[in-house]
Amino acid sequence: MKLSAKQLNSIAQSLDMGVICYVHKETGELKETLTEEHAEETGVLEEWKKEMQEIENEPDKYVQLEAMTSNDSYRVMEAFAHQVEDKVMQGRLLATLEGYKPFANFKHQIDNSNIREDWFTFKQQKLEEFVMRQIEDYDDEEE
Repeated sequence: MKLSAKQLNSIAQSLDMGVICYVHKETGELKETLTEEHAEETGVLEEWKKEMQEIENEPDKYVQLEAMTSNDSYRVMEAFAHQVEDKVMQGRLLATLEGYKPFANFKHQIDNSNIREDWFTFKQQKLEEFVMRQIEDYDDEEE
């Protein structure tokens, strides 16, 4: 299954925001959907049901891509912290990851720093790699 760089980028961002992504195995068409609860909360439940019905009617034609687990996300933050060149900032980030509420406090450290854009670039790259591994795993299973 082949995905364009644009599709890969879109899927990675969507998964990071909690959107559920399905890729049609033959066409590469991307279907993004909310959870049922979120669809109901936002008033798009009927549209959601139609979309899901199409996917459920042909489950063998779609691959569902998964979002990172919290463990995966933690490892990405940790990898980023280790590659930060500013040793003071690196120490802050690593200490934050070992402390109370590591996700919220890591975000706070990043948001109040000059490496914010570096973090977003790094995170996007890791998200895209995560999606690519899922596609590669799927392709390996199909062989």
